[in-house]
Amino acid sequence: MRVRLPAVVALGALIVAAAASASVPQRKNVDFASAPLGPASAFAGVSRGRTHGLHIVLTARARRVALISWNGDRPLLVAPTNTGGFCTSLAGPYGGAGCFTAARERSRLDPGLTGDAGGPIAFNGTFFDSRGTRLEVQYEDGRSTAVPIIWVSTPIDAGFFVFKIPSAHRRPGHRPLTISLLSASGSRLARAQAGPR
Repeated sequence: MRVRLPAVVALGALIVAAAASASVPQRKNVDFASAPLGPASAFAGVSRGRTHGLHIVLTARARRVALISWNGDRPLLVAPTNTGGFCTSLAGPYGGAGCFTAARERSRLDPGLTGDAGGPIAFNGTFFDSRGTRLEVQYEDGRSTAVPIIWVSTPIDAGFFVFKIPSAHRRPGHRPLTISLLSASGSRLARAQAGPR
């Protein structure tokens, strides 16, 4: 279960692909314990605003699991909670903080969509099936694109992605339609709509 915090955009999961192609690595594995420590201050607002007592963020264990190159370089931070969940933090435009409880559905793909009057800008999401090695977005015009993902080891045990939508796919008839999580053998593990229809 994802917990959204007030006054922020909860992206939850973030790897940016400005222009994904077949040559882009499909999955990067990140060892949480070996990742650089992040500033505990990134989760100060989350810690103060405990959501109905569901979690206390273990800010001293915050780690930088990715560096997002989108409108400048911004670190993606994750920190476990005392109840087995985790929280994420990303600064800057379309950033924010969000938390997940320990309840995780293996078959669930949890995408979100950010947009403006001109159409969708980016989608992002989280998944919990460790067998997932590739993510693909299918567009209304029948095209598809591979999206880079990262998998963060225990105690996070989750995959993250963010994809900046190319301008050609922000127009009606060409927009993102579905997102599929695939295994190494090509089996579809999960599928979800890329955003509201």
